[in-house]
Amino acid sequence: MTGDRVTGDGTRMRVAFVITRTDIIGGASLHVLQLAESLQSRGHDVLVIVGGRGPFITELKAANLRVAALPRLQRAIRPRDDLRSYRALRRELAAFQPSVVSTHTSKAGALGRLAARSLGVPATYSPHGWTFAEESSRGRRAAYAGLERCFARLPGTIVTVSHDEDAVGQRAKIGTGQRRVTIHNGVADVDDGLIARADREPPLVISVARFEAPKDHATLLRALGKLLHLDFRLQLVGDGPELAAARRLVSELGLQDRVEFLGHRHDVAELLSHAQVFALSSRSESFPMTVLEAMRARLPVIASNVGGISEAVVDGHTGLLVEIGSADAWADSLKHFLIDRDLRDALGANGRDRYLECFGHDRMLDQVTSLYLQLE
Repeated sequence: MTGDRVTGDGTRMRVAFVITRTDIIGGASLHVLQLAESLQSRGHDVLVIVGGRGPFITELKAANLRVAALPRLQRAIRPRDDLRSYRALRRELAAFQPSVVSTHTSKAGALGRLAARSLGVPATYSPHGWTFAEESSRGRRAAYAGLERCFARLPGTIVTVSHDEDAVGQRAKIGTGQRRVTIHNGVADVDDGLIARADREPPLVISVARFEAPKDHATLLRALGKLLHLDFRLQLVGDGPELAAARRLVSELGLQDRVEFLGHRHDVAELLSHAQVFALSSRSESFPMTVLEAMRARLPVIASNVGGISEAVVDGHTGLLVEIGSADAWADSLKHFLIDRDLRDALGANGRDRYLECFGHDRMLDQVTSLYLQLE
């Protein structure tokens, strides 16, 4: 079964996106939102199928996107709910008649590919960080890897957001022999008024990340706690279950007068434009869009050397890559940015150039559109 095709300037696709979580608005959900909105603006028909009833649905509807919410579709493995979600998902796809099903994150990838196969529709799967690579028990990681290998036997193209993510999947023997494509994330450019200035003092460090264990705000805070003899401010953008712990740590380290907790914000581009340094101390990442947004804003980036971050940040040229979890290493690297505005200016300018060359939104969208057209 395939969707309607309209010839003329090009093929008009019917693309169904499937993603599980709506309770948080993170990198994967923003990726889906931007792709869906851009494809629709180019004249394609789009449906976004999501799980739950969270705030991400509001974001999708605000973008005038067609949304189908499946309340039982959740990240956790619950066989009875998963079976009902599969049936509901299949009904939504059958009614929409997509030409391509684009699935994102593990649960949506599993059920979405199953439903697409049952309807004879080509599918893609983007993990946005393999579940078996997350910090958990050895048995849990082995179980998740086994499930990924099982579902990878379904027809479909694996689309990773970084070469590192693809390599991790290949080492785990997921989708061996299957078609694989790496398409780096991209973000749309901003007006000149949202480009940061390196010379403002005292330097403002900003981090945009959800407060949960993999983001490891504690390392960044402990590093800055070692630099109280220097003048700086820190803004933390995001919310999540570890927010209270971060607030307590700020108090313990004597950083109360230096740190602002801004919560979840819709004006991230404007906030970045007022900063002088972008920091991301995560313990695990695929290819974070926030790093690209910082480079777009002409900010030097200091980030953990993890996942695909090094595919965006060139160490010593556009930013600094730091050992995971080492407050001492982070303090040493941060110190250079805090005291040397010329270094901030040079690396920020290089990062802006690299963003323009490699990580624009239209470049990513063209690659995704080309892939979907090949699959029809």
